[in-house]
Order: sequence, then C-alpha cells, then structure tokens
Amino acid sequence: FSTTEGAQGICPQDWHIPASNDFTALINTVNVDNLALNEIGQGIGTNSSGFSALTAPYFLYFSPGSGIFYDQDNSSNFWSSTPSAAISDANEMYFYNYSSAEPITIMSINRGYGFAVRCIKN
Repeated sequence: FSTTEGAQGICPQDWHIPASNDFTALINTVNVDNLALNEIGQGIGTNSSGFSALTAPYFLYFSPGSGIFYDQDNSSNFWSSTPSAAISDANEMYFYNYSSAEPITIMSINRGYGFAVRCIKN
C-alpha cells in the first residue's frame, strides 16, 4: 500500500493511484450523482460519466488468515493514495449502487480493509 499521494504503486507504467483530490474532482464532475459512476447493470447505474464502476465487495480483516467479504452487491469502494491523520488509516471513496440519494463519500478508514484500486493515466 502506497501512502505517497499520486504514487504509481500497483498501477502500470504511466498510471498512478488517485489521491483524494482526484476523487473530489470526479465527484464534482458528476455533480455528486453516484449512479453516473456505476456501470449499467450494476445496481441502477447510468454510467453517464463513463467511469464504469462495478459493484465490489470489500474485505474485513480480523486477524492473519481471518476475515470476510462484505457488501458484495451494494457498493463500490476505492482506495486513494492520500494518507489520513491516523497512521493506520488512508482515504477512500465510497458510493452506493442502488440510490442516488446516498452521497458519494471520501472518508478515512483503516488500511486493514480490502478495497479496490482504480488507476488513473498520468
């Protein structure tokens, strides 16, 4: 896990892990309409943005070799490369796939969670 904003991290050459400000720009571009980010057929997504997010479970880690996948069909969660004030946390973008009333959220959460990473071309 990279805690350097804009780091290449696990992304291919000429791509990087988005920082929180990249997510903020995306959220502003779609006017906070989370359905615009979801692929058609993923909840009630419209994909009007072309972002094509798929619903994805996230992993709740309990201890080495122990954890569960949670919320498989309801939400999308993506790590950012922006660290949080708490040393064990980082920022992530979360949105629900079945209601535009649920806001897109950028929040700080423990890095022990397993979320997707969406790379951005430099």
